[in-house]
Amino acid sequence: MSGKSICTSFEWRGRPDCINCAVRQSVLFADLDEELLSVLLSSVSNCLYDTGATLCRQGDPAISLFSLRKGVVKIEVSDRNGDASILRLLGPGAVIGLETTLDSVEPYHCTATALSRLDACRIPMQVFQRLMSDHPEHYKVIVRLWKKHLEAADETLLQFRSGELKERLLNILNTLSRFAGERGTFLLPSGRDLGALTGGTPSSISRIMADFKRGGILHQRDGNTYFLQQEE
Repeated sequence: MSGKSICTSFEWRGRPDCINCAVRQSVLFADLDEELLSVLLSSVSNCLYDTGATLCRQGDPAISLFSLRKGVVKIEVSDRNGDASILRLLGPGAVIGLETTLDSVEPYHCTATALSRLDACRIPMQVFQRLMSDHPEHYKVIVRLWKKHLEAADETLLQFRSGELKERLLNILNTLSRFAGERGTFLLPSGRDLGALTGGTPSSISRIMADFKRGGILHQRDGNTYFLQQEE
């Protein structure tokens, strides 16, 4: 795992600004007041991960949850032969490792890899367990998060793996654009990842992506950063 602490005030040395967090109301600690946050989150670190970084790996002991503030993550599972399948894409507001909270000895069920630079809070499992022990009413927030993950899985099946390949790719680009928020720009996944998400062949994907660029649908801003031309 590679990540360096970031914050807007250097005195925090990796502590997140939880009260003013832009996605606080949609993540794990929604509805908690300032006093309770300060008690529970003394061990939480706000970290920046580079593109390609692995936050957690399938089968490893689940020691932390990861609450995404910015960026995109792909969630993969590998079969016995080592072949990986992408289950879903997750963006701001998602919590990685949530499935491991049902049992204190659960390993990570999936591998989470950054598809862009990530701003994420690393939450020790003990913090989550204390929250659930002392404040069981907070389970309503957990249910909301589970719903978000199920919707992301449904999106993968319905929008990324059905219909014409052009439509599937455009759905992925729209999802990435939505995750980008006000910034509007995003990194393109590799051809391999796009193939894993859509089932398309590399040559077909390359041809359609080139058509998107020529047609003014997909614009390159700098390097591998792009934005979608929104329809009027």
